[in-house]
Amino acid sequence: MMVGAPHNALRRQLDAINLMSPPHNYSSRNAGIRLKVPHRTIRRWKHHYDLFGEVPAATWNRNRKRGILRRKYNRLVTPAVRNCLRNLILETPQLYLDEFCDKIFQRTGLFFHTSTVYRLLKSLGWSLKKMFAMAGERNEIQRAEHHVLLNQLTNNPAQFVFVDETAKDRNSSLRQRAWQLKGLNRAINRNFLDWRDYRYTLIAAVDIDGFIPEACEMVRRKINHADADPDTGTIDAQRFEHWIQYFLVPTLGNYYLGEKRSIVVMDNASTHMSVNVFNLITATGAILVYHLT
Repeated sequence: MMVGAPHNALRRQLDAINLMSPPHNYSSRNAGIRLKVPHRTIRRWKHHYDLFGEVPAATWNRNRKRGILRRKYNRLVTPAVRNCLRNLILETPQLYLDEFCDKIFQRTGLFFHTSTVYRLLKSLGWSLKKMFAMAGERNEIQRAEHHVLLNQLTNNPAQFVFVDETAKDRNSSLRQRAWQLKGLNRAINRNFLDWRDYRYTLIAAVDIDGFIPEACEMVRRKINHADADPDTGTIDAQRFEHWIQYFLVPTLGNYYLGEKRSIVVMDNASTHMSVNVFNLITATGAILVYHLT
């Protein structure tokens, strides 16, 4: 029984790929005549090389070595393996399954198939989820101090009103996944109209009851540089001050009288931190508090 792909088989397959590549550019028939191999076999070698980037003999040897590792090492999942996998998740949760296999082998000397690692992850209560971005510069001490400040201002949550912006396009509300039988693709009928490039920025205020309709404004972003519509654009300092004066201020109350919506909380973006914004809000008797992003 062969213990590995013969060296001459590997050499012959490499020679065939070399003949069919520049500068030789042999056809499969001519390469077969040169190497005394059927041209259909040459085609099969070339197709395998195009798919996997290596000749069949190299793939055979690599898979054989993996099989030896699987048989050689005990694949029993011990508590030590579970702890190793748990530590790997805590250290680098973005690893792929095959990378988990390699890391476990490096630390324990035991080789596991990716399907085994997947089942083990599920049994440990872990699942693959989309990551979200979190600012690495944020200071937890300052955040805690900010929460203390808000608690000192009032014990009535109805006095708070929160301000922020968000940008959306038409894909934001579309579902990207659907169930389908294995081996089949799922398509969705969609009209590709001219508004496909439209993007919107919503600037809004929220109190204890939810969004304040009078203080919500939607701004359509410019499609391109040739868009001359004066109502389109982004939320810059000038537009934000306009929104404060004509949308937010009429809804505010007096903080010193304990009225509703009298504590305005917004982040410390540069467009928010202007003297005009501060004066417009405080002129109503409300107070302005910047929270840390």
